[in-house]
Amino acid sequence: MAYKIVYRDNYLMHFNKNHDPKNGRFTFGDGDSDGVIDDHAHRVKEEAKRNLNPATAIRTIKRARELNNNEYKRHNDTTIKKGTRTQTLAFDEHRLDDADMFYATYHPRDNESFRFSLSGKMMRTLYDDDGNEIGTGLMSRNINLPTTVTKDIKVASEDSSAKVFSDMFKKDKDFRDFVLNNDRLSKYFDAAGKGFTEKNKAYNESKTVLDRIKKDPKNVSDKDLNTIYRLFNYVIPYDGGIGENANPKGGEDVYKQRTKFFKKLKDNGYGACLDLNDAIYTKIDATNPVIIFDMEKVVKNEAEKLDNNDRIKGYFAVMGRKVLGF
Repeated sequence: MAYKIVYRDNYLMHFNKNHDPKNGRFTFGDGDSDGVIDDHAHRVKEEAKRNLNPATAIRTIKRARELNNNEYKRHNDTTIKKGTRTQTLAFDEHRLDDADMFYATYHPRDNESFRFSLSGKMMRTLYDDDGNEIGTGLMSRNINLPTTVTKDIKVASEDSSAKVFSDMFKKDKDFRDFVLNNDRLSKYFDAAGKGFTEKNKAYNESKTVLDRIKKDPKNVSDKDLNTIYRLFNYVIPYDGGIGENANPKGGEDVYKQRTKFFKKLKDNGYGACLDLNDAIYTKIDATNPVIIFDMEKVVKNEAEKLDNNDRIKGYFAVMGRKVLGF
């Protein structure tokens, strides 16, 4: 079986053109548990280091684009290796205190570009120095809460997560009601507003499928549930919102459902799942943003205050990605 070798971001990527993405076109690493012969992989890796040239760089970019292809990300699980440092952009340095999950990036390109893409101001609850709520106002997500991964974390792809979602729908009556009840899953998605829903074709398609099966809940296919999973993935972090539209009970409802979902994923060996919104279905189109929920596998590092230089570097990272087609 012939392999082409690509050297990318300190990983050796073995590309087999005869395999389709769903069945794994790539394996990684030096060839231990990935089924690639160790000595051969090591020799090729060292050869790649010695012979980098413009043609190799072009091929590397081409393969990196393919790895970042949405079809690949939908079908293939990934792993965040032990010792990896993650980035979590937040409004305040207490975001991870007693958290059950958090959004994170760990790929260098994502870390830089997100500092631009996610640093705009948003309406948030404001607190005084004693932690008392004093109203709402615009705040910037200008704090990075880095963590270090203490054990390998397996990341569930869209397909793997949707399979768990589908199984829960079939076996858990309360979860099924959460999905089908107009005052639950749909309501949280609709709260995103027209500005979001009109621009996101994939989510609108999901909502269309959901509305259809509500009329005939006994006629639901796995394909339907895979599609609807996108909506669930989107509302996972909902905490009840703020201001006049706040819905504390709704936040508790989502928390209850995501807790069950995370447990099922953990039972299947996962500690994180792909953040579909940023990875696949919006203009951010990041390499591998994730939702980490196995909090026992990460340790918090000291919070970092981001400044305008970080935003500027992030801007150029975004522009660079667009030029290279990542």
